[in-house]
Amino acid sequence: NLVGQLAQVFEARLQDGAPIAVKVINKAKLTQQLDHFIRREISIIQQLHHPNIIDVYDVREDPEKVHI
Repeated sequence: NLVGQLAQVFEARLQDGAPIAVKVINKAKLTQQLDHFIRREISIIQQLHHPNIIDVYDVREDPEKVHI
C-alpha cells in the first residue's frame, strides 16, 4: 500500500467538536512524480461534491509535511 508508506491518517476534531480525519503526508518520502500525483489528487477531490466521496476542508503545508 503506497499511501500507507507515505502518509498517516489521524482523527481530529473541529472547533465545534465534529470529528474529522487528517491525512498527513511526509514530504521527505515523496519523489517528484509522487508529489505531482498527490497535488493532482488534492485538486480533483476539492472539486468533487458527492455523498460517497470525502470532502477536503483544508490543505496545509509546512516544510516537512502536507496536512489534508
